[in-house]
Amino acid sequence: MTNQEINKRIAELLGYTVRYKYVSGEVRTNCRPPKFLNYCNNWNQLMPLVIQHNISHYRPKEIDSDIWIASKYNAIKQEIIEAFYFSPQMALCMCLIKVLEAEMEGKET
Repeated sequence: MTNQEINKRIAELLGYTVRYKYVSGEVRTNCRPPKFLNYCNNWNQLMPLVIQHNISHYRPKEIDSDIWIASKYNAIKQEIIEAFYFSPQMALCMCLIKVLEAEMEGKET
């Protein structure tokens, strides 16, 4: 996913209205979230959501790579929602998307 797609998906899951446009008779969603939202590049916008949803991130020492892991543990369902990425901020964004989607589906409490 591109940064733009990630920002758009997070915005949708948070309830922001997705704009629609008409292109040659077809209805298409606007490919951009509101301009002021940039979770992929702005820690100040991302971290309140990460804290609110109790998502943590770390870089495993035993793996010799640049991979970051973001995760959330659901004690009631005894499952872990996690995402892996080369950037800590992108790992948090991807995990946040999974957590928000699980909440929308009623899987998360």
